[in-house]
Amino acid sequence: MSGIKKQLVATAIGLCVAMVSTGALASKERFVVDFPGRPDIRTYDAQLSMGPIKWQVLTSTDLEDVPVRYTIAWSNLPREPTPEEAEEAQRALVAQLGLTIGAPVNFQGHEGFTFKGVDNERDVIGVTFTIGDDVYALSVTSRAPTQKQLDQLGSWFHPT
Repeated sequence: MSGIKKQLVATAIGLCVAMVSTGALASKERFVVDFPGRPDIRTYDAQLSMGPIKWQVLTSTDLEDVPVRYTIAWSNLPREPTPEEAEEAQRALVAQLGLTIGAPVNFQGHEGFTFKGVDNERDVIGVTFTIGDDVYALSVTSRAPTQKQLDQLGSWFHPT
């Protein structure tokens, strides 16, 4: 796999396209992320006070050294949320992932929250935030996830 750059592009309608460097970009991109390995893509339906939404969840595992699972979950909300609705969506996303919301945080200039928990006997740390009418959660799962790994995932994440 070395030498081949893999990217994921999330479209406005929630479709994900796994791409290699020679692939064509999908239209209406929401973000680009450079993940290690091959991503797994799942969707979940949810209901918020502003209406029904669909969570999109991308996971990719880096098997080098100690296995680390990187996750980006997001949804396009029905409209740009008020601050209260943004917090509701962030809390709902973290709850959907089965994790616990933490302290307020500013991630790449966007207000949100940290979160943590346990998934399949592995610790999880992450951050959730909104950009316009999109809500996101980025997390790292391993035996001992570090802020450095979460920062690395953040450096791979590029809103468009």
